[in-house]
Amino acid sequence: MLLAVRDSKLFAHIRMIYRKAKLKETLLEEYKKYVVPAGTNAADFIDNVMQPYADAYEVIKTGTYQSLTSAVNQLLGWLNQIDNFDWMPPAIVFMSRNMNDALAVEKFLKDLERLAAGQMVLRANIIHAIASMWKRWREP
Repeated sequence: MLLAVRDSKLFAHIRMIYRKAKLKETLLEEYKKYVVPAGTNAADFIDNVMQPYADAYEVIKTGTYQSLTSAVNQLLGWLNQIDNFDWMPPAIVFMSRNMNDALAVEKFLKDLERLAAGQMVLRANIIHAIASMWKRWREP
């Protein structure tokens, strides 16, 4: 987690996970409203949200997923070459929840890479497309 927390982009991605919209106020204001509202237990937030998301983020950024196949790390390499990071929040959520299911991770990243790369090439509205990915892969 140490590497991930040093990267301030992680905080922006976590804000996006909760807000699901582009930044409209300062990062701190939106964190207070949407991510860690008043009364939230800080220790629980760190243990149950920040730690799993930071671990997933580090694997995504470094391409160091541990599995018997190299397909996941290859997909992560391709995703990290895309010229935006709109794909990152859904990847963080999915990876944090499914890190131990290599087949599900590979399928999700394959779909996400196709979507994000297609949107980049077409310069289409990635936010709308990513929202559909959130719905498709959301756990009950």
